[in-house]
Amino acid sequence: MPKVLAFAASLRRASWNRKLVQLAADLARQGGAEVDLADFREFDMPLYDADAQAASGIPGGAEELGRRIGAADGLMIACPEYNFSMPGTLKNAIDWVSRIRPVPLRGKSGFLLAASNGQVGGIRGLWQLRIPLEGLGVLLHPDMYTLPWADKAFGPDGRLLEQERQDRLSAMGARLPQRGAEARGGMRMGTVTLPKSRSACRRSIRWTSVLSVALGSTWTIGNLAHPRNRRPNGSARAASSAGSSERGRGTDCSDWGSTCGRLSQRNEPTR
Repeated sequence: MPKVLAFAASLRRASWNRKLVQLAADLARQGGAEVDLADFREFDMPLYDADAQAASGIPGGAEELGRRIGAADGLMIACPEYNFSMPGTLKNAIDWVSRIRPVPLRGKSGFLLAASNGQVGGIRGLWQLRIPLEGLGVLLHPDMYTLPWADKAFGPDGRLLEQERQDRLSAMGARLPQRGAEARGGMRMGTVTLPKSRSACRRSIRWTSVLSVALGSTWTIGNLAHPRNRRPNGSARAASSAGSSERGRGTDCSDWGSTCGRLSQRNEPTR
């Protein structure tokens, strides 16, 4: 049975990203995965300091995170968006873990999720997060799950109120066991094969990034301008009014550049 380490990169106890990763973990278990659902507070560590590392080694929180990453076949990270990027606490954790040898992240499969109470759903932070993870050898799934208007998205039972969003998350959880097994066995992951050498690793990372843009952005754009992606009161979202025409799940993405430019000026709250 493949094992997945799941956590939300938020310290807030009532975080929407915590709710989202808890739900995703439950769905992954139903899909046949063993899930290690962690609290990010368990991995307390100081700011990365090479002098401190030379003097005292890797801190305990980073060692524990590295150990649990190493014991898993894959990762599921729900990441809030802070100022158009990932939280500094998560980047700091990645920096510390990258100093462990062998690097625990290399060869792991990964799914990224985000929730926010704005219309973009935290997607800008996920794009930033992909860079260090792919650079360290994580084989990220091109699809990234985003949940806009998260403050209105959850029911009393912790499930998502919109069935379509719940079904999409369920489908993602169902793919986790297969992805984890492929990573564990060093098998082919979609169109990317786990590299054997450093030069092959660099080539793989470049192609993974290309595939992420080619495949992931298509899903993201469709998700952004989806007719269901509206405010709870039913008013159309800014992305649609900015020029993206709605055609079921398909989307006319010709105006994506200008729409993204407008959205990038909004620092939506996310937790």
